[in-house]
Amino acid sequence: MTDRQAGSASSAAPGAEEALFRELVGRHADYYLAIRRRMDQRDNDLVWNWWAFLLNVPWLLMKRMWGAAIAVTAAYALFYAAYTEYIVTGILVPSWASPQATAAAIALLNLAQFVGVPLFCGLFGNKLYVTYVDARVRARLKASGATPAG
Repeated sequence: MTDRQAGSASSAAPGAEEALFRELVGRHADYYLAIRRRMDQRDNDLVWNWWAFLLNVPWLLMKRMWGAAIAVTAAYALFYAAYTEYIVTGILVPSWASPQATAAAIALLNLAQFVGVPLFCGLFGNKLYVTYVDARVRARLKASGATPAG
């Protein structure tokens, strides 16, 4: 049983949480409510999101998840800095390393940056968004004097 299921007997009006969730999410509320239920039923937080995979930073910004957008941008910046550090000074791969080692280092950086970060966003994007909206719902219910479920 998840926290959301355990706290269903709250002082908030029945359906108030879902109504507030719908208000905060907007026109795609049915999609995210279905994902929320699926995550609860399967007890699995991984629900693939193609938009988060393909357009991770713009998707995060569109969803107003500023902190997550900054974190993903920082991850890209770190990979870029590591790549630049390799190119400019040769620290990551010494200058005496074989061409195969250099190519392998570049391939690993590219794989991590162009597959790893988007893969993380695609796998955890829905979980991040549902958690973000749930936190906003709880904050609004608490501010209104109702006890949020969970």
